[in-house]
Amino acid sequence: AQRVAVVGGGPSSVSTASNVKRHYPDKDVHLFFSRDHVLPGYHQATRSDAMLRLLCDGVVLHPNHRAQVTPNFKGDILAPGPIHWQTGQEPFNADLVVWAIGLAILSKAG
Repeated sequence: AQRVAVVGGGPSSVSTASNVKRHYPDKDVHLFFSRDHVLPGYHQATRSDAMLRLLCDGVVLHPNHRAQVTPNFKGDILAPGPIHWQTGQEPFNADLVVWAIGLAILSKAG
């Protein structure tokens, strides 16, 4: 997979995006999250540090992207995109999509 999309704004998605890019610097890694910053609920300094580290790693950040999930959503399967957005952006195609959106989003889908 050359183009990797990580969906979610919590610690798991931040860690995943950062680690994939650090271990495979030639990969095109994108992190999509539904707010204007990652790590909601964390202190502002922590959020800012995390976003700066991601940018320094070379991760492409996509704030304000809330993914569409269906009632039969299988977030535990690694598969290619496209990812569709509730927030109106164009679908994003990726060779590999890693879902780290959490149970709150899943419970809303079903």
